[in-house]
Amino acid sequence: MRTNINLGLILVGFLAVGCSSEIDSVSEDSVRDYSNVEISLQSDPKIEVSTTRAAIMGDDEDVTSNINNIGVFGLARTTQEINNTAGAINWFHNTENWSDCILDNVKSYKEGNDIKWANPDDVYFYPVSQFYSYDFYGYYPRVSNPIKTYNRVCAEYTIDGTQDLIWGRATSSEKYAYSARYYRESQENSTKRPNIALKHLLTRLVFKAVPGETYAGSGDYSAASTMLISSVELVDVATGIGVVIADNSKLDMDLSDRIYKTGTVGTLPLTSVDDSGNNIPFVPVHMGDDPATAVQLGESVMLYPENQYTIRISLIKDPYTDAVTGTDYPAQTYITEIPLQIQNDGLSAFEQGTSYNITITVHGPKSISLTSTLTPWIEKEGPSIEL
Repeated sequence: MRTNINLGLILVGFLAVGCSSEIDSVSEDSVRDYSNVEISLQSDPKIEVSTTRAAIMGDDEDVTSNINNIGVFGLARTTQEINNTAGAINWFHNTENWSDCILDNVKSYKEGNDIKWANPDDVYFYPVSQFYSYDFYGYYPRVSNPIKTYNRVCAEYTIDGTQDLIWGRATSSEKYAYSARYYRESQENSTKRPNIALKHLLTRLVFKAVPGETYAGSGDYSAASTMLISSVELVDVATGIGVVIADNSKLDMDLSDRIYKTGTVGTLPLTSVDDSGNNIPFVPVHMGDDPATAVQLGESVMLYPENQYTIRISLIKDPYTDAVTGTDYPAQTYITEIPLQIQNDGLSAFEQGTSYNITITVHGPKSISLTSTLTPWIEKEGPSIEL
């Protein structure tokens, strides 16, 4: 979908499977049998990690992408009624032997539909004891030391616009899902795998530039062709961002509540990349005189979703000689700051998981305009600016 917004099993050793150990002895009434049930997860095949590359396909494209460095948690959601002796759910600080947490920030990766453990020798099992049903959480990029309280876990990042933050959860309302008992209940259940539905948490902006007419209807783009875009910056944006991976007090929180600001702000410049894909400073763009030819400005930038961003654009007018007087004029620099807002589609703010194509129209030294588009990731056309 594209829309436009005109904005002006071989077990080689039993692994410890979580934050707390499981009970070794259980009554016969608490299990159907003692066969091992291996934990096997899957995820959406098409979601991809955005890099600094601007020309990234949206999630609606016919691709299957892989993601490295995912962290995975398996955390108790509810107590099964089959065994009422289980203690209260306490994911990370349980002094008893309850298996509240069966996957504790396991380093993983997505390959096609499959979630795989980074260590190929790892094997994880659902506890034999039938105390809990579990949800599974995946997040990207994984951090070594997430912030844990009793029943809440978060990851915090300092971003520079090049990082993609992704989160997902696998849950089920089916009886006993997910647990060893669930998979033993029926042949149908034995073929099901929890699906961690990964989603982008940030907004993405992609910038391009086109020349504008010297004045409306003139068909003259010569003034724009003398202009150089030397830098594009996003001013006073949130650079400290936290992600709520899981919170047992609010399991079904809205996606917008999954991220929060930590209080750090900064100015983020657009960057470019070299032929090897490494980040380098922004490469200035000289305007042409063809309005049908858009010029890419740096790489995409990923940000905390806001109602408005402030864009700072620096322009340099080429040095020139006055044809009448013969006077030489040096290059002149123009700097302008423009608010970037969503102004239609019934939206008041930029959205998570949405990629906005921002078009800067440069008319000349006194006039610039900015527009944006949206393409799935989801992508949208963003605001336009006239300078």
